[in-house]
Amino acid sequence: MSIADTIFTDWANIAAAWAILGVILLIMEITLDGSKVFFLPMGLAAMIVGLVLHLQKIGVTPTALSFLTSWNRVLIAYAICALVFAIILRVAARHRHIDDTPDVNDY
Repeated sequence: MSIADTIFTDWANIAAAWAILGVILLIMEITLDGSKVFFLPMGLAAMIVGLVLHLQKIGVTPTALSFLTSWNRVLIAYAICALVFAIILRVAARHRHIDDTPDVNDY
């Protein structure tokens, strides 16, 4: 087992670490730019991964659905969740900004 496997295995399978990361990213979204482009999808994805890991740990999910068994799968699930949330937020932001008021930059 390599050093990377040891380090990632230690923290990647801890649900509380993902929840803490999610809270930190959500706080950064609120306090910093607030662009909903980077920190919000990543924070939501971290919270979802932490929730799934916790549900697997307490045995709520069936063994057939326990797919987050290695750090590789955890990081892939995190990346996929972040991408899905980014796409959803982008689509939602586009539909929200439709209005009839003229823009000052339109000449």
